[in-house]
Amino acid sequence: MSRVSAEFAGIAFINEGAALNIARLASLSVRERYLPSLLAGKMIGATAVTEPSGGSDVRSIRTKAVKEGNRYVLSGQEVWISNGHMADFVIALARTENGLSLFLVDREEHASRVAVLNCWASKAGELPRYCLMT
Repeated sequence: MSRVSAEFAGIAFINEGAALNIARLASLSVRERYLPSLLAGKMIGATAVTEPSGGSDVRSIRTKAVKEGNRYVLSGQEVWISNGHMADFVIALARTENGLSLFLVDREEHASRVAVLNCWASKAGELPRYCLMT
């Protein structure tokens, strides 16, 4: 793939990581909802772990997820999300009362704004400071 396009190879690699997280960690209903479209190339996923203050050092993640009723409220900021500018969903890492957890943020359901960050070889995205999860 990288012989044709380094950016295309990167998109596929990041998408595969999102698919693996869903396949290994998500509930059956989430797997049934996302995996078929993701594996068929009809959806694009991304994973958000990079923060402005700590880079990709997951031990220093400051983004928090607080449970409010039947949903989580994520507060923090994730930057340089590969595929983020075109992803249908982002898997975001956040700190909860039990440690670190992954949250699937669906772009349509949660009206997430993803800003485009341009860099040399590809584009990346940025999640807003606050995001509501149900």
